[in-house]
Amino acid sequence: MTNENDRDNETTPAENNNNNINSQNLYLDIIKNEYNLENNRKQSFETRAGLILAFLATLSTFLFDKVKLNSLFNAMTSTQPFVVNIKIIAGIIIYVSLGIAIFKAIRIITTKQSGAINVVSINTNRLNNNYQKEIQDLILAYRDIIINRRKINDLSAQNLRHAIYALIALLISIMIYFSIYLKDL
Repeated sequence: MTNENDRDNETTPAENNNNNINSQNLYLDIIKNEYNLENNRKQSFETRAGLILAFLATLSTFLFDKVKLNSLFNAMTSTQPFVVNIKIIAGIIIYVSLGIAIFKAIRIITTKQSGAINVVSINTNRLNNNYQKEIQDLILAYRDIIINRRKINDLSAQNLRHAIYALIALLISIMIYFSIYLKDL
């Protein structure tokens, strides 16, 4: 025996279908937002890497003129006082950290395949398919792309962190190198 309260809690198949469509649309909106956030995050890394490269290019023109590798190698071949050795080490660190920072910044900018919605598969047959099924397929496709982009963005974040560490080491080495005044180096 059913009472009125039990009938109020029951939903019709049409209501269930509407609830499913509403929840799928909600998830589609959420997943599209996450997709856009990951794209923005990627662009942010690329912008910062571009700024680092521009700064390093400017700094390199100055450094290549003032910190000569052949002078460093010539000084390394002979016995030198402690202060000269510190300057030699700082000069070598300048070039090594410059190379690492450039390499890591370029790795951020290089194009990586992160996946995209297969728009070629959209045709009249798919457009006539069940709405719920197509939304589900779209949500799952977006999910897979986002997972892949997050991995790539996490790697870009790690490369950016390494580039910044190398940049800090470069700046400290420059300060040490130029704070030690010697006629020969």
